[in-house]
Amino acid sequence: MQPNQEPIFDFVKRRLTENKGLLTKVSRECDVPYSTLMKIAQGVIENPRIRTVQKLADYFQRASA
Repeated sequence: MQPNQEPIFDFVKRRLTENKGLLTKVSRECDVPYSTLMKIAQGVIENPRIRTVQKLADYFQRASA
């Protein structure tokens, strides 16, 4: 990780919170259950699988490009 670069999980959590109204779409496009997205956004799941975090990070990076 480079200096001043946001950790990947923090990036994913921030983007989930910012896109709360679109989580159904995110769930469908990332093939991640909606309930999992909600639990990550709410902090219920504090240590999700790396595969899940990577799918979400890739999605949000594409969306912001």
